[in-house]
Amino acid sequence: MVLKRNVRLFIPIFQRNFNQTAGGIETINIADDRKTLSLKWKDGVLSSFHSKWLRFNCRCSKCNDTANSWIWPAHEIPMTLTIQAVSTTEDGHVHVQWNEEDHDGILPGEHLLQHCYSKENQRRLRDQAKLHFNSEVTIPEMSWRDVQSSEYSLYRWLRNINDPGLCLLTDVPAEHHYARNVLSKIGCLTGTLYGEIWDVKLHKKMINSAYGRQALLFHTDLAIYEAQPGVQFLHCLRFDDSLEGGETLFVDLYHIAETFRRDFPEEFRLLTQVPFTFTRIHYDRADPVHMILRRPLIALNDENRIINMTWHEHELGPPLVNENNVEEFYQAYQLFSRAINDFPYRRVVRLRKGDMICFNNRRLAHARNAFTGEGERHLQGCYVNSDDFKSKLMYLSHKLDDGRPVCHVGNTDWT
Repeated sequence: MVLKRNVRLFIPIFQRNFNQTAGGIETINIADDRKTLSLKWKDGVLSSFHSKWLRFNCRCSKCNDTANSWIWPAHEIPMTLTIQAVSTTEDGHVHVQWNEEDHDGILPGEHLLQHCYSKENQRRLRDQAKLHFNSEVTIPEMSWRDVQSSEYSLYRWLRNINDPGLCLLTDVPAEHHYARNVLSKIGCLTGTLYGEIWDVKLHKKMINSAYGRQALLFHTDLAIYEAQPGVQFLHCLRFDDSLEGGETLFVDLYHIAETFRRDFPEEFRLLTQVPFTFTRIHYDRADPVHMILRRPLIALNDENRIINMTWHEHELGPPLVNENNVEEFYQAYQLFSRAINDFPYRRVVRLRKGDMICFNNRRLAHARNAFTGEGERHLQGCYVNSDDFKSKLMYLSHKLDDGRPVCHVGNTDWT
């Protein structure tokens, strides 16, 4: 049957020509009592799609608006769907009609290939997002002037933050709130109980441990938030040479956790199941705070891969633990704390005026050495959420036609 061709199609503007990238469809057949569609691609790969999946992923203009958003109510689609007819076009699109509904479905071939849900393809997609660890302890550096010079340099900066987890920007003007200009390259600042931009310097009245001279334990900022800040930026406005100490240290929590899983499997299991209590209760401040959040330290997906980590000993309260597991819980907690502090692959930086360290707060834990002496150490900090960061990175990756996958950013995405 010849299908109608009067329905517009909406796909992302950066999607490349299917015939150039995937080689196109070789054969297409209706199977399984008209409940599935079987495709063989020209490279020999086989795919199978359920009739209902095809309907719910139709890309026609009746199902998607010009903002590329799905608009067809799910409850209006028949509960039972069988394929009546199917055809392909020269540009690699698949057209589908169903017996139970008068609807002409359109699905681009590349869309089908990209979202094929076979076990092999799902494993490939998840492997692409997998983090890769090594013993490297240097910190990638880029000049702020270079980042501003081109989209490619901007992309390299974001890549550095994504792949190893951090990047040092140099030659950033040491001006108050200049960080807004830097973060505008990515997205909006994330507001928190400390505002959008906050000062890390000595305060007569401390509302945060960072506002003193003492050492800070390894932590991921603001574990008390349901959605922890994603990427953190610390901009150095002043760091006098007369001060001793004050270096910033980084460790990769995912690397540590995978080693811990191998060496202490039962303790690792406890850290994925028993909720930690993260708390900040402080009424003696301009904006009183009473925040309590309970969740396990480590979150896993259906394949037991780590998709999120939270660590902040400065914000820990009594755990929500079964009375029969108290001893085991604290043993697991202490062992993991020791693993963090004994981790051999630390990255260390003493910031200088005009430096900005940019790092993934959902992946790297950071700490600070205590500092002494006369002088001033003044940083300004701010955040961009993980989703805005990943969105800009993915957009530039497609626009610049970079074939490398984007690894996991720690935002609980299951891939």
